[in-house]
Amino acid sequence: VDIEGGKLKPALLGTSQDLLVGQSCFAIGNPYGYEHTLTAGVLS
Repeated sequence: VDIEGGKLKPALLGTSQDLLVGQSCFAIGNPYGYEHTLTAGVLS
């Protein structure tokens, strides 16, 4: 696949001090060797 890139911006990383209840959150990782894993949720 050969495509031209758009004007993508990197995701900014924050700290847990900036989070509020009800905000969306995402976790990116490699649990149990599964590559490219993204989990989404809501802070409670």
